Amino acid sequence: MTNEEASKQAFELYKSIQDIEYSRRLNYLKIANYFLTLQETTWYKFILGDDNATWATFLAQPEILYSRNQIYEMGRVYKHFVVNLGIAIQDLGKVDFQRLIKMIPHTDKNNIEEWLKKGELLSPQDFKNEIREIKGILTTEDCKHQDKHQYDICVSCGFKQKHV
Repeated sequence: MTNEEASKQAFELYKSIQDIEYSRRLNYLKIANYFLTLQETTWYKFILGDDNATWATFLAQPEILYSRNQIYEMGRVYKHFVVNLGIAIQDLGKVDFQRLIKMIPHTDKNNIEEWLKKGELLSPQDFKNEIREIKGILTTEDCKHQDKHQYDICVSCGFKQKHV
């Protein structure tokens, strides 16, 4: 295989990864909507066959492959961005889900487009600094890194302790 062929194949694989990741994010948002619908309509009681069933009971089923916290965060993201701000899930699919969670307290109709671009385009460290800056916390760019600690980590078990 020539370098040109390998390069072409590498870019095709990379594009496939991006496409699959985008689809995964869209599906995650669709699942969030379905969970919200089941919760808000109490239709989960039909699934359990129990009029007295609780949402927590429904979520405890082994077939529910998400933790209660994951489902809660999924709902928060969907409600904030789709329901409250009217953002299409196709636009949200361009942003990592954890970034969307971090953006919730800082986004409104006036700044959502700016934050979606930041969420889509910034490196992990730059995005982290944006969040730290808006919270009024020292960013890695502004820090002089004078408060350092060294740690010893056991390579066998991963135990970590402060080096003295």
